Amino acid sequence: MQDILFFFFATWTLVAAGMVVFCRRPLYAAFGFGFSALGTASLCALAAAPFLAASLALLYGGTTGLVAATLFAALAIKGEPGRKGIYGAVALGLSLLLLMGHYIIGYRPPTEAEALPVTPGDLLFGEYALALYMVLALLLAAVLAISALNRGAISTEGE
Repeated sequence: MQDILFFFFATWTLVAAGMVVFCRRPLYAAFGFGFSALGTASLCALAAAPFLAASLALLYGGTTGLVAATLFAALAIKGEPGRKGIYGAVALGLSLLLLMGHYIIGYRPPTEAEALPVTPGDLLFGEYALALYMVLALLLAAVLAISALNRGAISTEGE
């Protein structure tokens, strides 16, 4: 059964990667990239690498969703009368970068006296949990920015 699943997901990944290369429409290429990432994550899950599968699905699946949403937003926007919204997006981006820098630079690993005995699974996910949460926060901020762009495009069309 595992060989059949491996063949299925390997074929899925190759066909989806072919969509990325050969599709002329960027939206279809973005969907192909997402399907390719999900196929690769499935192959990692079959190879007993659940953390790699979860991070692939989270990172590339979220990125593909953002690319598709950005393309939808770009197609929906007719024109920008002002650039007041850009200041909020820049402030949000800078604050997220400062927060990320604070956690990266200010992180101090615990000493042996402070460290408690934990299981290996907790070590793996605990060490990388902050990075995954930061990726989730960035994806959430990007989704909110895209929804604000779409709302602005819809409100300017109604006037």
